[in-house]
Amino acid sequence: MENRVLSRETQPSPGAVRSAERALEARYEVYLEEAQRLIRAGSEEIREQGNVAPRVADVVRRAQLSNKAFYRHFKSKEELLLAVLEEGMQQRVAEFEKRMAAASTARGRVEAWIEGVLVQATDPEEARAARPMYVYQARLADNLGDQLWETRERLFRPLVEALRAGFESGELPDIDPERDADAIQYLCLGWVNGHVLANTIPSAGEARAIAEFAMRGLDRG
Repeated sequence: MENRVLSRETQPSPGAVRSAERALEARYEVYLEEAQRLIRAGSEEIREQGNVAPRVADVVRRAQLSNKAFYRHFKSKEELLLAVLEEGMQQRVAEFEKRMAAASTARGRVEAWIEGVLVQATDPEEARAARPMYVYQARLADNLGDQLWETRERLFRPLVEALRAGFESGELPDIDPERDADAIQYLCLGWVNGHVLANTIPSAGEARAIAEFAMRGLDRG
């Protein structure tokens, strides 16, 4: 009997596709749970040990998984740290949106965003949790720059939207939403970055001065 080998161009049969999809679906929940355990373990190692670059061995031990499971989900430790950062950013964005939703004006929403950023420096627990990622972000930028920027964009988007709403409503008629959002975020994050890396806790008055300076920049009429 003549041996026949399927060419790469041969389309898989519907039955083969269904079978593969069932197999993937059966493993999806298992793999999702594994990935979440690894991310949670990485986050706990960073927060509890203050270790900016936890060892894979420590992460998998805490997650009660194997090295094989780790590398099934993450190509490198940097990928895990990015996932930890993404999860933290997702939580922070949710907090920002809740804080901003309580404000009745665009100006109030901008102020709420600024306060949400500055608290990373003024609150000792927030600063301790944030420090490892501020320390490690340069290395993440070198290896995973595009993904890191996409993650940070989620944090900046509510600020841009608040400024744009203020401009369109006439409440903040003299601003450039995108340009001013950049200026505010670099001012606030630069201030936080300096204190977090230096392990210094600024006073509420210092934070208020930064916030007031940022808000004055929106009044150029």
